[in-house]
Amino acid sequence: MSKKIEILLDNGGGLQLQTAKFAHSYQSSKAGEQCATDIRDFLKSGDTSDWEGNQPEYRREPALSDDTLDRADLEAIVAAGEAIKRVGKGAMGRELITALLGVEACEAISREFESAN
Repeated sequence: MSKKIEILLDNGGGLQLQTAKFAHSYQSSKAGEQCATDIRDFLKSGDTSDWEGNQPEYRREPALSDDTLDRADLEAIVAAGEAIKRVGKGAMGRELITALLGVEACEAISREFESAN
């Protein structure tokens, strides 16, 4: 069971998850949410054997114009999200997070949390 995972974000809005044995291009209106769920599941188990939607024909090397996220990036993002949830409730926590991440990133995160709740 390989723990390798990579996310490809192309400049046309495409989102693709690739592991050693699974590749999937997310196309739906909730693509980001589904991909995030799949990432969290994979980071916990490292197993895609029971996943549906394998599209090996879409497997590819990243293009120069792609943004890529590897396992370390994804683990850091998930951990940061958990920390933000923990400390972002109070004014000082929000101020600290805003200073660390930058105002634009925090505004985007805030909009996402508001729409989810």
